[in-house]
Order: sequence, then structure tokens, then C-alpha cells
Amino acid sequence: VLGCGPSQSNRTGTRMVMAVSLVVTATAMLLYLVVGTITDWHRARRKRQREEAMKALTETAFLDRDSASAEAANLRSVPSAVMWSLALTVPLHFDDHLSRRIVSIIGNAKARRRIGQMSESFFWFRRIHAARLAHVLPVEDSEVVERLLADSSTSVQAAAIESFGSDQIARHARVLLERLDHPVQSVRFTAQQALLRGDGRITEPLTEWLAEADEDAAQFGLEVAANLDDPRLVGVVERFSKSREPKIRQLVAQATPVAVGPAELTFFEALLRDPDSRVRATAIESSARIDADWLLPRVADGLSDPAWIVRRAAGRALSQAGPLGDMYLRAALDGYDPYAADMASYFLELSGRLQEIDRDPLDEELDSLLAWSQR
Repeated sequence: VLGCGPSQSNRTGTRMVMAVSLVVTATAMLLYLVVGTITDWHRARRKRQREEAMKALTETAFLDRDSASAEAANLRSVPSAVMWSLALTVPLHFDDHLSRRIVSIIGNAKARRRIGQMSESFFWFRRIHAARLAHVLPVEDSEVVERLLADSSTSVQAAAIESFGSDQIARHARVLLERLDHPVQSVRFTAQQALLRGDGRITEPLTEWLAEADEDAAQFGLEVAANLDDPRLVGVVERFSKSREPKIRQLVAQATPVAVGPAELTFFEALLRDPDSRVRATAIESSARIDADWLLPRVADGLSDPAWIVRRAAGRALSQAGPLGDMYLRAALDGYDPYAADMASYFLELSGRLQEIDRDPLDEELDSLLAWSQR
């Protein structure tokens, strides 16, 4: 009798458990729908606010001063999270008036105080977030940026440097140059990339730094000097022209600036005769950029160089040197060196100027002369 089935109390308990389960499940589903709806509405609202704020920011650059100030005042009511997301979307290379205006408005409206708070956070990921937003801070307000550049985390330092625009690069150029000798590769790389985005305002600190830098760090600075191409750098560039490392001498050839007279380029002529073929080829390629006609005889000598890469560089440089370069190429066609004649012929043909000096074969000239004499 006891095994015939559950008792009445057991059946009642089971029904109660099932009812409670259904109520809990229905409540959870309803709560999920409500929370999901609120979240979607919140995201749509933030997206709309972000789009409206970006539109307002963009329009301020095309308005008169009073209208732009009124529009900027309205942006102060936009939530901070919206302004931070806008700050991350602003291009890092803001050299035009529009981008500078946008960055100024964002920095003054909401992000300035919050970025300062995050830069002092105990958590490194919050400091990285502040570093990525450092480029919207006013250039004259460098306290937060200096704090991020001196952070104990190299990831924070690299993130701050990566966010720099041209104004902040110029202001913190000496700090960035010091980072070229940093033991962590990511910091060295971001510092160099920032300096490569710099302009003539970093020439003076770069000159001072190269005057004292050792060769290991100087190779990064020489690449920056090559990008600037400023005549004021010729003295410190020459300092490394007698390095024992071919890579350093090659960088010196790349970094030799334009608009420099013959008296200052004695070291460059030595690079055209360097024992390493890569240095000779690089010096010849740089000679086309320097655009010094008095170097063309040295470049033309490269057509007879034992190394093919040097002969090719010489042919290309002469083909880019205008009529005077063509003269040296044409002279090489009738020279004693078949390798020089072959390279000269190739570049003259490549530029379409070989046809200008094509002559009828000698046999045809003799045949015509013989036919004339037999008349």
C-alpha cells in the first residue's frame, strides 16, 4: 500500500514548487526585457547625443566668434562620457584650424578635470585611459601630461606620447628626445614616431640632443633629422659621419639637409666614396634630394662602381638631375666601362631620352656613301 503512489502532501508540495518556478521565470524574463529596453534606450540616447555634439563641434569652426562661444556653452550640458568618446574620435594629427578648435572645446568643456582625476588613479588602466585623452588638454596646461609622461607604467607613457599632436610634440620635445634612449622598446618607438610628426619647432632641441647623444640612441634622432631636412642640423649630423658602424653612416647620408654649401658638405663627399656599398648608394640617392650640381661628377663616378646597387642609384640620380645629368649619362654611353654604359642606356631609355641620340648604324652610312660614289 505504501508504494502505490505519492501522498497528497507530496503532490501539493510539487505543485507549489512548480508554481514558484514559473513565477520566478516570468519575473526574470520581464526584468530582462525591462533592463534590455532601458539599456537600448540609453545607448540610442548616448549615440544621438554624441552625433549632435560632434555636429555642434564641427559647426563651431565655421561660425563667428559669438555664435561659436554660445554653441560651446551649450556643450557644457553634454554628459562627460559623451565628450570623452568624442575626444577619442578626434584625429591625432590636428594641424588644421578645425581640429584645433574641436580639441580646445572638448578640453575646456568636460574632459579636463576628469582626465586629471584619472591620471592620478591607483589603477593603471584608468591612467592609460587618461593618457589616450591627453591630446585634448590645452597645450599650456602641461601638468597632467607631464605626470603621465613620468608615470611608473611604461604603457601609460607610451599611450600619452602616441596621442600627441604637433603642438604638444613641440612643447615636450626634450622629454620625447630623452625617451629615445629608454630601455623599453614601446616607449622608444612611440617617442620616435611622435618626433617624426613634429615640425621645425623641434629642430633646436634635436640639435642640442644630437650634440651629446651616443651612437646607439643617435640612430633614432638621425631618422628624425632626415625627416626635418633642416640646414641647421648639418653640424650635428656631421658628428656621426666617421662612425665605425655602416648603419650610422648610412643614416648620416639620409639626414644630410638640403640648401647647404660645398664647404659644409666635405663629409658628404667622403660618404660617396665610403667602403660600404650601402652607404655609397644612400649618399648618391641623397645627392638627388640635395640638388647640388657640383656633386654630379662624383655621382657619375658611381656608374662604374663595382656594386650594382650603387650603379643603379647613380643612374637614377643622374636621370633626375635634368639636362646636366643627361649629359653625364650620354657621356657614359661612349665610355670604356660597359657596366656604366649599360646603366646609362637603361635610364635614358626609361626616361624616353635615348631616342634623341639614336644614330643610323655605321653599316648603313657606309652603304649610302658607296652608292653615292658609284653614280
